[in-house]
Amino acid sequence: MRDLKNKLASGKNTKNIKNRRGKSFGYQVLGFGAGGTAASFVTATGGNVATCGDFKIHTFTGPGTFCVSDAGSEGGSNTFAYVVVGGGAGANSGNVSNGGGGGGGGGVVCVTSSPASAGGFPISVGAGGAGGEHPTAPVSTPPAYGAAGSNSTGFCSTGGGAPFHRCHAPGPSARAKGAGPSGSPQCNARGTFSPRGGAGGGGAGAVGGDSPGNAQGGAGGAGLSSPINCSTYAGGGGGAGWNTGSGSGAGGPGGGGAGGCGGAGSNGSTNTGGGGGGGTGVCGISGTTNAGGSGGSGIVIIKYRFQ
Repeated sequence: MRDLKNKLASGKNTKNIKNRRGKSFGYQVLGFGAGGTAASFVTATGGNVATCGDFKIHTFTGPGTFCVSDAGSEGGSNTFAYVVVGGGAGANSGNVSNGGGGGGGGGVVCVTSSPASAGGFPISVGAGGAGGEHPTAPVSTPPAYGAAGSNSTGFCSTGGGAPFHRCHAPGPSARAKGAGPSGSPQCNARGTFSPRGGAGGGGAGAVGGDSPGNAQGGAGGAGLSSPINCSTYAGGGGGAGWNTGSGSGAGGPGGGGAGGCGGAGSNGSTNTGGGGGGGTGVCGISGTTNAGGSGGSGIVIIKYRFQ
């Protein structure tokens, strides 16, 4: 009887029971028994979605809805980064006396970290303002003014660019700048006109360039660089020279249109919020070929970590 009891106490079955108990205890300590909660990441849909490493980027070039089904957690991700750009302004046409001034770049708001929350967020993308189009009329007709760009909205409202209100320096101060919050970098003024030379429109990152004289146009102000996707937005439009022999201003970095050279100004680039380029002066005064360029439409971009 003693031998049988010893065999039972030290047999395979007893060892297996001990081993299983040890494994079960270890599993509890390392896993669910520790009482931890699994980290979660932001989950969302909407717009044109691209993946870059551990991040997703949602780009809206038109109206839509950014739908967040999971706002994530601290152990995973629970913030957004975003950039919202308003539409750029249209530029002025030229007339017999002056080249047209460039339109201002749209406002830009760039936020690198904002708390995430679940829900649907309507997105709208501002259109660029139309360029001023000189009617078929006597050469004494005043220049036609460009139109302001429209707002873009997402997590915030960002204003469109503002156009000039007159074509040359005398009289009340004109403006061509982004229409962002007062005191923000996108509130940059136009440059200064010279006799017959158009000034550059203000960009989101810098003031517009002055006309350098000799009937030449000034360069558009630089836009604002976004650290979210390393792109530059809302450059000001270049001012136009008086005729084909005068130099016209380049568009500001960030989609600004160049001033016209013997014709209409260039449009601001699509989905950059760039301002339009001014129309050439005396050339084409009997038609519409000296029209100001239209502003570029805006854009909304949202980025977050998804894994």
